[in-house]
Amino acid sequence: MRLLSTIKMNVTWLNGKISPKEITEDLIHLEYDFRKRITQKILLEMEKYDWDALDDMHFDFCPDKKTFSLSLNTPEPYYSHFSSLLKL
Repeated sequence: MRLLSTIKMNVTWLNGKISPKEITEDLIHLEYDFRKRITQKILLEMEKYDWDALDDMHFDFCPDKKTFSLSLNTPEPYYSHFSSLLKL
């Protein structure tokens, strides 16, 4: 298993109508809270299946709606498994 310091989860900010410069600090806090909340769930679930691929997890962030979604860039079997498990 890899060290946690070398593992990353990917969050892509989608282009929105709101200029991120206007509310960047708020959006960064939202992303931080999201990462903190979702990472624990993902790691616990991956441990059950002996998966080691947090860096394969991709999420999209819509600044306009301030919502996160599991990205289609997430490979299988992770996409199918987590799309039904995670309520974003």
